[in-house]
Amino acid sequence: MEVLNGSCVTIPCSFDVTDEYQSNLDKTCRAIWFKGFFRGPIVFDSSDAQGSTIQGNLNGDLLLKDCTTTLNDMKSEHTDDYFFRVECDNPLKYTYYNQLVQISVKDDPQRPTLTPSTLEVTEGTSVSLTCSAPAPCQSLPPTLTWTPGLGQSQETLQENQDKTKVQTSVVNFTASHLHNRLEISCTAVYRKQDGSTESSVSSSLTAEVTYPPKDTTVSASLFGPVKENTNVTLTCSSYANPAVRSYTWHRADGGLEVFIGTGRVFKIQASEVSDPVFCKAENELGAGKSDTVHLDVCHPPKDTTVSVSPSGPVQDDTNVTLTCSSFANPAVRNYTWYRADGDLEVVIGTGRVFSILASKVSGPVFCKAENELGAGRSRDTEIEVQHPPKDTTVSVSPSGLVQDDTNVTLTCSSFANPAVRSYTWYRADGDLEVVIGTGRVFNIQASKDSGPVFCKAENELGAGKSVTIHLDVRHPPKDTRVSASPSGPVQEDTNVILTCSSYANPAVRKYTWYRADGDLEVVIGAGQILRFKALKDSGPVFCKAENELGVGRSNHTQIDVQYPPKDTTVSVSPSGLVNKGTNVTLTCSSGANPAVRNYTWYRADEDLEALIGTGQTLRFKALKDSGPVFCKAENELGAGRSNHTQIDVQYPPQILSSSDCTKTVDHLNCSCNTSGDPAPTLRWYMDGSPANNSDSFAVRYESTEGSGVGFISVSQAQWKDEFTLLCSSSNSLGSAAQRFYFFLEPQVLAENSVVVPILITTVVALLVLVCALLFVIRAHTSHHKLLKGQSSGNGSTAGVSQLLPSREGNEVFHPESEDKDIYVNTVELKEPDVSKPATSSEPKSPDMQSSGSNNAEGEKNISGETNAESKEIIYSSVIWRGKNEQGEKADNAK
Repeated sequence: MEVLNGSCVTIPCSFDVTDEYQSNLDKTCRAIWFKGFFRGPIVFDSSDAQGSTIQGNLNGDLLLKDCTTTLNDMKSEHTDDYFFRVECDNPLKYTYYNQLVQISVKDDPQRPTLTPSTLEVTEGTSVSLTCSAPAPCQSLPPTLTWTPGLGQSQETLQENQDKTKVQTSVVNFTASHLHNRLEISCTAVYRKQDGSTESSVSSSLTAEVTYPPKDTTVSASLFGPVKENTNVTLTCSSYANPAVRSYTWHRADGGLEVFIGTGRVFKIQASEVSDPVFCKAENELGAGKSDTVHLDVCHPPKDTTVSVSPSGPVQDDTNVTLTCSSFANPAVRNYTWYRADGDLEVVIGTGRVFSILASKVSGPVFCKAENELGAGRSRDTEIEVQHPPKDTTVSVSPSGLVQDDTNVTLTCSSFANPAVRSYTWYRADGDLEVVIGTGRVFNIQASKDSGPVFCKAENELGAGKSVTIHLDVRHPPKDTRVSASPSGPVQEDTNVILTCSSYANPAVRKYTWYRADGDLEVVIGAGQILRFKALKDSGPVFCKAENELGVGRSNHTQIDVQYPPKDTTVSVSPSGLVNKGTNVTLTCSSGANPAVRNYTWYRADEDLEALIGTGQTLRFKALKDSGPVFCKAENELGAGRSNHTQIDVQYPPQILSSSDCTKTVDHLNCSCNTSGDPAPTLRWYMDGSPANNSDSFAVRYESTEGSGVGFISVSQAQWKDEFTLLCSSSNSLGSAAQRFYFFLEPQVLAENSVVVPILITTVVALLVLVCALLFVIRAHTSHHKLLKGQSSGNGSTAGVSQLLPSREGNEVFHPESEDKDIYVNTVELKEPDVSKPATSSEPKSPDMQSSGSNNAEGEKNISGETNAESKEIIYSSVIWRGKNEQGEKADNAK
């Protein structure tokens, strides 16, 4: 790996261990790197990453066999071979000396790589250039810059097959003729950890872009106007790669292109009828076409004409625009307008464009156009003055007020030239004009919806429209309806405005609002407009409109009031008390509009809300620690939350592992912790007999919801060489019990004045006593098995055949479950002020650390020796286990 001086390097690394050491990979393992050779100096230790010779970080997770490491601030003297070692606080210690990493620290980084290395494309081709630069320091990857900027580039940090990183930048652009011979470079800039000057390196290529002829132009040998029949030389120019191989000349004849010659230089004779010309330049990739060139040929005005706007017949009193057109070079400098009055030519105006009122044109007109070379005259133009229908009116019979359904005759009149050729009748419906009939005379039946009417008279030149006529038709309110603002769904508590509309003649004099409540109609307001706040239980409403002739009633209007979920509740099936393990169904109900779209279930865990399910129904088995639950119902407007629901789960008593005993000088104090529902009842027994409050016993019980604790204090007067205490817990669903066994050991005191023979005799006696104690222990073990058989009638009481250890200081024992009997040497019980040891601790020998070689094989033998030991009973302060069990555990861990 090549590394930049002053920067970091990330070493991709993974390792493997044989199956027998898989279990040794734990959190005590650390990564070590040697320099030079596999037993060379240690330059990095992950357990002291910042205190190592080369500071860095362990990026990988040794538990996942990932040893990827970053070494910081590399210098030239760090160039060398590096070896990896994994070392754990157990038999796993191994150096991978067959796999080395060569690191070379250099002052200048590697040049970036361009892909492709050369660029030869045709214009229009999509080009993708990739610039790649190694990134040994992943926290400071290089920055890649393209010169010149060709388009949007995208940088990514990619991984090679050897797990090293490379920074890539891809730029995409479309090749253009402007890119031909363009030098394109990519610069990689590396920053350094030590803050020194950045290092930059570049790579470049020169683009070769082929393209068809471009910027094709025509130049003429003579500039400015030329006289008719003059010879003119035209030259065609164009840029192309490869070069132009042929030039052709064409004349633009309307939409046609007429071939007239070849060659880069072309000669043509100018004339007044010369069409525009252009050239084409071609190479292997295509052709380029020039703009058309018009030769500036001088001549007097020709083809002089008059155009009229509007053309054809024109309406009376309309301004008519006359335009004089002529083909001349140089341009026409004077236009003059004349009216032909017999043999006379009367001047009526000047200018190329002339406006005149149509009614004042009494004869034909013409124009004259003049330039320096002569004049041109147009033909006479006649203007036909006509007009569309005017003064269009409607007469009604009978006139005045009419009753509903009366027959009315309408007549349309208009003045027009040429004469009216069609009459059309319309009803004005707002901004719409609805056709209701044709003909100069039209019969209609008067009704409330007759509406204002009018007629149109048309001839070839246009139409005339009458004013609207309103038939005064009397009727009671009709088409009564309610409009709401805002329309459509509205949120709760939104201000809503209802408007009552009705068509009536005479006008409505009274509006009344009602709410439809079943078969009842409850008056809720008056006036054309009703304002109120939208509520979720707003019923349908309607309005009534009245005038002198009657009443109109609207349809029912239901306001679509939307609101978030409300009244969210949880129902439980089965309800009431349930036994542990019972299938329970919870249903979440909520009122909402729009309907609930999501139901979510949570368990309330003190201040936390733990998600436990979704859907309107939740099913689960009842457990004693099910905890309070609640649901949330959501729609587009919000969420509603139910109250907490506690499932009342009943279960038989359990003796908790927190039960223990302590000893003072003259009392033995024990506590028994239990849980159950219904609340359990606790009782203490000594050697099978009830133990109640007396001079010998102090018994006390405390209970909380679902749990309880019983305390007993036994005075020294009640102690025996061996005795038992039993804690019994029961409720209506079952019972559980915990038995404690106690033994007394005599204390042997040594006299300072004992002579040597007596001392020897005492030592011998003690040896005999030890042998006797071993015999007693085995006898008690057999006795315990017998008691276990006798107590099998109570399924919640059982025993284990381990002894509390005889060690220095005071010890504590903890029953692991309701299926254990506990044997205790009362001399060794803990004092009240001694802290309770961890319940999962095991005895640990200082000899477990390897004193052999540093690789993993040297530590395997120690485990083997441990397995070879005899199956004797060992002592533990919390968990009692025979050495045969310890050996089995060690075997399982391998």
